[in-house]
Amino acid sequence: MGNIVLHQLKTQRKSLFFWSLGIVVLVALYILIYPSIQESSAALNAYLENLPDAIKAFVGDVSSYTTPVGYITSELFVFMMPLLLIIFTTGFGSGAIAGEEEKGTLDLLLTNPIERSQVVKEKFIAMIILASLLTAVASLALIIGSALADMGLETQKIVAMVLSVDLLAIAFGSIALFLGALTGNRGVSLGITAALAIGSFFLNALSPLVDFLKDYQKFSPFYHYIGENPLEVGLKIDHVLILGGIAFVFLILSLIAFEKRDLKI
Repeated sequence: MGNIVLHQLKTQRKSLFFWSLGIVVLVALYILIYPSIQESSAALNAYLENLPDAIKAFVGDVSSYTTPVGYITSELFVFMMPLLLIIFTTGFGSGAIAGEEEKGTLDLLLTNPIERSQVVKEKFIAMIILASLLTAVASLALIIGSALADMGLETQKIVAMVLSVDLLAIAFGSIALFLGALTGNRGVSLGITAALAIGSFFLNALSPLVDFLKDYQKFSPFYHYIGENPLEVGLKIDHVLILGGIAFVFLILSLIAFEKRDLKI
């Protein structure tokens, strides 16, 4: 493990702790609420079935909402967990090169005998490790919480779901890394990546409702994250390869962009 990776892990320790704590609290809250959802399942199912289709698209599969898998999917994994992790990875990715360049610390780093490509690769590795640690915390919290609440969620499928959201977050983080390496502007990197993430979410959510969008649904990373719910059916290798492929392609583009650009130092 390179010095840059180790430095990133060291400087992110406090942030990682509070992010992990927030994820544990979030998972615990949703699990604590679930018994009341079960008790009122008949009324809730009737209410959800009468919702407009446009709202159902953002809730998930309303027919299974009151089941453990349906509830956790709708409340945690349709929106909240990917939102948190994408915020984390895009923040890290956009700051990895552009943030240091704007702060004036990149020139200090590059005075060392290290190639630009090594800086990008180690920043990327650090992002993967940090995101994976957060998703490991989420997985552990959900496994323990499910067991304590007798929800019956399968450990293997919890891990599959969390791995899928990890890959999604890393994919968007790699886009932010590329845009930061290309422009040297952290704000531009954050803004464009956020717009892409929001657009991808809406494309996947609205495709079942809007005819002309259906042919484009598979262009959304969110489709490959949750289109075939991993918490219900497990991981699909094609979705894993596509999300991993997005991250890899933007890593390569980041290496090329950073190598060719004149830095603002």
